[in-house]
Amino acid sequence: MNRSSQFALSVKTIILSLILSAAIVSCSDDNDEPARSQDDIMGVWADIEGRYMHLAEDFKAYNLYVTDKDGKPSAEFEIPRAGYFYEPGYDILLYMSAGSQPEVYKIVKLTQDELEWCLVDNLLNDEYKDLSKSEIIGLIIKKAHEGYTINPDSCQTFTRVPESVYYDILSEFELDEEMVP
Repeated sequence: MNRSSQFALSVKTIILSLILSAAIVSCSDDNDEPARSQDDIMGVWADIEGRYMHLAEDFKAYNLYVTDKDGKPSAEFEIPRAGYFYEPGYDILLYMSAGSQPEVYKIVKLTQDELEWCLVDNLLNDEYKDLSKSEIIGLIIKKAHEGYTINPDSCQTFTRVPESVYYDILSEFELDEEMVP
């Protein structure tokens, strides 16, 4: 197994561990807001730059980029590696990009129609280098509990779009999520 595959497997393990630890970690706020869940983040989201992000039930994140090159529409499909995990208590999302960049995003706004997230950490930073998976999870939860510092320049806003729009674009460009490993 090559180094990239080993790293992706480690991140998958971290994501699964976070899923299990989310059941243990609880926020005991006595407010009237309904509790969030993984279901709140799932679906298709689009930004103004032509990125369609499908956060699927299987914790995979499919990215479709639609651009206009030389007056012709084109599409590029990003193959997911490990996917994503949303921790609703702290509103953080652990996201694994196609370039094997495990990143932590703080969800600053999540409604039925809008998602805004800000990049707050990258698990390739030196502070995570020699830590075990459980220590990494502990540090992520600790930082989330203390509150991540938000840099407005690292934020992106997405609008929810119907899955049918996303699948119509895939069909138009003869792309298929099922063919993606």
